[in-house]
Amino acid sequence: MPYLPPASSIRRHLTTVAPQFIFKNPNHNTLSILQSCKSIQELEKLHAQLITTGQIKDTYIATKVVESFAVSARNIDYAYRVFDGIDRPDSYAWTTMIRGFVEMKNPEKAIEFYGLMSLRGVQMNRFTFLFVLKAYALRLGCIEGRIVHGKVVKVGFCFDAFLSNALIHMYSKCGDIGAAYQVFDEMNTHNVVNWNTMIMGYFHCGDADNGRRLFDEMPQRNVNSWNAVIGGWDVA
Repeated sequence: MPYLPPASSIRRHLTTVAPQFIFKNPNHNTLSILQSCKSIQELEKLHAQLITTGQIKDTYIATKVVESFAVSARNIDYAYRVFDGIDRPDSYAWTTMIRGFVEMKNPEKAIEFYGLMSLRGVQMNRFTFLFVLKAYALRLGCIEGRIVHGKVVKVGFCFDAFLSNALIHMYSKCGDIGAAYQVFDEMNTHNVVNWNTMIMGYFHCGDADNGRRLFDEMPQRNVNSWNAVIGGWDVA
């Protein structure tokens, strides 16, 4: 994990903070300033300012800092240090870290955080399950993914289009195209993304005939639909 400077060093560092980081109304301006940061160096300066003003103690503000480092800047180590300083990280904070690890292609750490989140009794939301399923797709963890699928059903998220799409993708990547199609078939409605994911799943699993059949059955198509089927034909 990266080194964070001591408080005395941070105070000296603040003398070089750019004028846009001086808040007239800290609570109102912080999020917009976070969004305007264009480099890790600017984020680090802002983080130092938030420590000094005490705003970092606000869980939501701290989580947005975690998100900026983990997702926008892709500095997951620094994001973890900020996360670790949150007194009682909520579901949003935990999910943000899981998302960061997934986007850095580190499914093992994402799954580790998912396990810790569960042990600590933090309530999970649809986005938590979404990124956990993406982690298992990266890891090709079909058995564990099935367990998560069961939890999704238990908490009543089974008809969520985004989660259904993540399940189709996870099962397809793991080679269980039958389970992927079952999820697709049980959906109340399908959008073009669901169709594309299922088609790509068929081609990924070497079932070009069903991939083309599903493409022909699509009520509407977009560029990704054509790319999926053309790419599938190339490898079939």
